[in-house]
This record gives sequence, structure tokens and C-alpha cells, in this order.
Amino acid sequence: MSNPLSREQALDRLALEHAIEGPDIYLLELIPLIEVIWADGVAQAAEIDIMHEFVLGHVAGLTAAAGMEIVSEADVTRFFQRFISKRPSAIVLKDIRELSAAVMFGNSDSASNQEKSDTILAYCLDISAAAVLNYPYGRRDRIVQEEKKMLLEIMTHFHIALDRKL
Repeated sequence: MSNPLSREQALDRLALEHAIEGPDIYLLELIPLIEVIWADGVAQAAEIDIMHEFVLGHVAGLTAAAGMEIVSEADVTRFFQRFISKRPSAIVLKDIRELSAAVMFGNSDSASNQEKSDTILAYCLDISAAAVLNYPYGRRDRIVQEEKKMLLEIMTHFHIALDRKL
């Protein structure tokens, strides 16, 4: 098993391999949400609305913590355009998610890290349940198999236990 990347190594790779740098670094929490949105192959309006709600709260929290604007509306719009207007490669999204973990959870505050991962998962669950492709759907088909698989992959990657309350 390889050693985990440091925050700096992950930031370097995100910049070099995926052109994610500057304010985009503060939007990495959106990547798992984007993965769930695209898991069934279609970015639906209800899913995008939930992600937009998440990003508004996230950006407001960053601004409040820093006492100044860290991420502008233009930064968010550009990020959305890149990842929502056209379906990105699932391989690229997974690589970005894997690199982003070292950035998002690279501090020693375990309570903060757990709260962040719980929030991301809660929004991923909301997104996966927000819209279905086909009506009527079966009792267990509200969340399609591709989304269920993506949720489990995200939970495993971020070490989210199934017994936690969200």
C-alpha cells in the first residue's frame, strides 16, 4: 500500500493534472456531489438545485471564517460550467476525489473532518433521492443502482461509518 499524499502533493497534482487551483480548491467538496449527480448519466435540475444549496452554504461559511470573500460567484459559476454543463469523465472525477481527500481532510481536527464528511454524505444522499429517471419506479428504485454504488464508494473513500447519524 502506498503512503497517503500530503496536502501539498495533492494540491500540486490537482493543479498539474486537473487545472484545479486557486479558489477552485475551496470547491473540492462539490466533487462527490457531482459524482452522484452524474452517476445515472443525467444531471437533473433537482439534483443541481441541491448542489447549489450546498455551495451557497459552503461559500458563506468560508467567507464568514475568513472575514472576506474567498470564492466569488464567478468562481462558482465557472466550476459549475466545467463539471455540470457537460458530463466529465468518471475516471477524472474519481481521481480528483481521491486527491481532494488530502486537501479537505488534511488537518488534525477530527471533529471538523467528521462534520465535513457527514455533510458531504448527507447532501449526496439528498441528491441521489431528488430525482429519478423513470416513472413509475419500483419500491427500491428511487435511488438507482449506479447512485447506490457511487454512495458506497464515497463512504468507503471518506471512511464514513454506516452507524453515524446524519
